Amino acid sequence: MDDLELPTFDLLSAGVRGFELSERCAGVFHKALGLVTELGTMMHRRYLVSCLLKITAVAWVFVGAAHGQPVDAIGGILSAFEEHSIVAVGEGHRLEQDKTFLLSLIARPGFAAKVDDIVVEFGNSLHQPTLDRYMAGRAVPLTELRRVWADTTVVNGLWHAPVYERFFAAVRERNQSLPKKQKIRVLACDPPIDWAKVRTLNDAAPFLSRDSFCAAVLEREVLAKGRTALVVMGDFHISRRHVTGRPLENAITFVEGKHPGSAFVVLTYFGQFRDSAMMEERLATGPIPSLSLLRGTWLGGLPNVGPKPPTRTRVGGGRSETEQVVVTHPPQLEEVADALLYLGPKSIFTRSLPSAERFSANELHELQRRHQLLFGMALDTQVLYK
Repeated sequence: MDDLELPTFDLLSAGVRGFELSERCAGVFHKALGLVTELGTMMHRRYLVSCLLKITAVAWVFVGAAHGQPVDAIGGILSAFEEHSIVAVGEGHRLEQDKTFLLSLIARPGFAAKVDDIVVEFGNSLHQPTLDRYMAGRAVPLTELRRVWADTTVVNGLWHAPVYERFFAAVRERNQSLPKKQKIRVLACDPPIDWAKVRTLNDAAPFLSRDSFCAAVLEREVLAKGRTALVVMGDFHISRRHVTGRPLENAITFVEGKHPGSAFVVLTYFGQFRDSAMMEERLATGPIPSLSLLRGTWLGGLPNVGPKPPTRTRVGGGRSETEQVVVTHPPQLEEVADALLYLGPKSIFTRSLPSAERFSANELHELQRRHQLLFGMALDTQVLYK
């Protein structure tokens, strides 16, 4: 192919102005653009276009950075994959709206071109072969598929909520329309416990280090293979600091310890902060859903504390004890994550709750056995439906 003539970039520059970038961000963009212009006469058309597309995508991450202006959430998250192998998004257990957003992200045409894997905590890795067959479109009986989310080390029935089954089904459906090389693999990263072989707490003990195991999955299946992954886990598994300010040891920080800069961490807003009312008022003026960078912004400077004093519940040995957590120097949000995903005010969120019919008598008995084994006390079955 012939070299591409480069008479002007007025259209692209106008697009950048349309984002209302800060002077600093626009400067970064135009310096990179100028470099491409200088190299243009030496470059193959395909590589020049590829370079321009990457610059445009990375620009999303800089949009509004100087003043914390929110940007389109899907565009912002996809842009993060230009610089990071892993993008971790905080999941609200049993909430509907964040899974709806994630599925809209996955359905976006550009997603499968950038992302190879989706890593979830709501699946037992022992059943990864079953999950792989299901995602490939093969026939898998529901009784077999249910073992993926029903047999994890989380023994309170949390993942029995219908929203998780629907999530797997939606990704499978998306895969059916993708070319072979772009089909998405879903990785279960809960430890491979085989409950049929567990009779004592000592039997279960090797499978209870959930974060270190998930970090190993990311290391082995994603980073070592040069792949990219969207990680969907609760905040405690992806946040860099505890509410007390101490560094956390979890799936993401374990990975970052070996691979600095490999992960981009996104907290999802559920109304969980002391300053939630003010955050909602200011974020409502931007696009919804939106993504806001935290470092050096008004959002990033807010404390990562909840509306009520935090508590910690210790369960084990047949007892349950709740105590208040003393917080003297809470971390700022920018110390905890890289960005905030805003789907709307707290009032929009609804929970996906399983019906009583979702649990057979045998399943209830087995959940009780597992809970008694791990914690030395009976499972309050009311939590199954909350």
